Amino acid sequence: MAPITVKIEFSVVVEEKEGYFLASCDSLDVYAEGATHDDAKDHIGEALDVFVTTCIEMGSLERVLSDAGYKKAVHEDTVRPNLKEELVSVPFSLLAAKNNGLTQAFAH
Repeated sequence: MAPITVKIEFSVVVEEKEGYFLASCDSLDVYAEGATHDDAKDHIGEALDVFVTTCIEMGSLERVLSDAGYKKAVHEDTVRPNLKEELVSVPFSLLAAKNNGLTQAFAH
């Protein structure tokens, strides 16, 4: 199997609450918190990693992302209508294997 790295960028909002910061990726219903803005952003990245890895293992990633309104990128330009949103880049290490001529990806 050959290793592949895939990067998905998710729009998240980090807001200061009473004594902590809450990071949310509302489109996927994924949330995390942290003591600082950067902690919350790191924690949402980790939560999104677990979420996407689980979707890959279940074979539902494409459907879940499509249902949430995500589209395959054609170019690098990113438009975010909500100026409060930030991008969190989550790299995934995958293993690819050919099975009967089809390439399949597995979370690694």
